[in-house]
Amino acid sequence: ACYGLKHRQQSASRLALSTSSSTDSSSDVEASSSKQWQPKVKNLKARRQLLRGQKHNSETIGSMGFHHIEFYVGDARTSTQVFSSALGLKIVGSTGQHTGNDQCVSYALESGQVRFLLTAPYSQQVVAS
Repeated sequence: ACYGLKHRQQSASRLALSTSSSTDSSSDVEASSSKQWQPKVKNLKARRQLLRGQKHNSETIGSMGFHHIEFYVGDARTSTQVFSSALGLKIVGSTGQHTGNDQCVSYALESGQVRFLLTAPYSQQVVAS
């Protein structure tokens, strides 16, 4: 234990010697690191303007629109609750064994013109077929 403490003290003294004998550029780094960090963008409005001014590569699909987006999940009920609470979507419909569908369970979520359908199979056999 004594050796470890002595070794650490020697390493610390070597480190102090090496930092004190460095060039002026390290003193510039120390001076700049002592300044308080400032964000590059002052507020959200400036951030939006910065992002809108950037050029983005985009790709168009060439479709006229879509009715809904379907997600295949492992647990439809839990995923529906997460989407509903996190995104503020309303549950507008469901299908499952209670409606005669013995293949899978689905929940429909909607907010404005955005519609999601979350679907989970009842068994692995349904997935394989």
